[in-house]
Order: sequence, then structure tokens, then C-alpha cells
Amino acid sequence: MLDNFRAISVTWDHSTNTIYNNIRTASEDANGRKLVVQVVNGHQLEGLTSVDLRLYWEFDEHKGFDDFELIDEDNGIYEIHFSTDMVSHVGAHKAWLHLVDAEGTVTSEPFTVTVFEGVDAD
Repeated sequence: MLDNFRAISVTWDHSTNTIYNNIRTASEDANGRKLVVQVVNGHQLEGLTSVDLRLYWEFDEHKGFDDFELIDEDNGIYEIHFSTDMVSHVGAHKAWLHLVDAEGTVTSEPFTVTVFEGVDAD
């Protein structure tokens, strides 16, 4: 329910492409808001069997390496819910996509994920 409502979608077309999307999430959005990434190769879809995608982020002295889930192998679509550790730090996080396949690793240009103050659920 509300899957599209929760999703922030990004297309990563080339290892050096900059991700310009305005990625924002609230401090209360752990396991609620998700990042959906489609990995394509020169605007072409490729099967991504045995290709892992991770989100690496840094905020002050805090950092994390969170695994995406491959949800559509034929269309190269991955998703990840922002982790509790990440959203517990309000502010601008520096982030990268990190792809791992049989040939090696590729890391995206850095981009920003902004965590803003959410409601106090307590």
C-alpha cells in the first residue's frame, strides 16, 4: 500500500552521471520512505544478474553502507528503505551509489540526501 507514494525514483545511466534529484526524507521515515534506483547502460536496459547495489552515506562522523534489494532484474530496478541509522541524523548527508559485479566495482558521483526534522511520534 502507498508504494509509489513512498518512493523517490532515480535513474543511474552511466558511472559518471551526476544524480540531480532532490532527495529528501524525514527523521521519522525509517523503513517508510524508500529510494528506487534504475540502473541502465547508455539508456539501454540490461539484465543485472549477480549485480549488487549499495548506498554509502556520510554525515559528520557517522557513515553507513546499506544494501539495495533487486526488485526487477530485467529492468535493473533496485530499492532501499532509508535506514534508522541514516535518518536519525538530521541534515545533509553526502551519498554515493556503489555497484558491484563480476568485473569489479563502480561508484557514482556524490549526491545529497537531506534528512529533515520529522514529527515526534512519542
